[in-house]
Amino acid sequence: MLQDVVEIMNESLYDKYVDEHGCVDYARSGGMSQQKEAKRLMSALNKQSELQQKDQFSRAEIRSLADKISLQVPDLDDIMERLNSAGFIVHKGQNIYQILTSSCSRTQPTRSR
Repeated sequence: MLQDVVEIMNESLYDKYVDEHGCVDYARSGGMSQQKEAKRLMSALNKQSELQQKDQFSRAEIRSLADKISLQVPDLDDIMERLNSAGFIVHKGQNIYQILTSSCSRTQPTRSR
């Protein structure tokens, strides 16, 4: 019985961590590494906001910044959506995002009580 559990766990981990070439890739796990990368992206966006004295960036500018800092995420759009849902950025439409955590931000998020 225990052997069955171990085998199931091994198969599960194999499915999660092995890429299409059969190589083990622990970066595929997401989870904490995705949170860490999201924090790195927000830090870079805040620095860029301070440097340029603006709080809105196009998707192309954010992609360029992500490349510049060698962001390690499988899907940047997913990270952007998560940051939007968490209230760190706001998708303003037409591929424009406003950074709400920057000191240059004109609009502060409102919180309901």
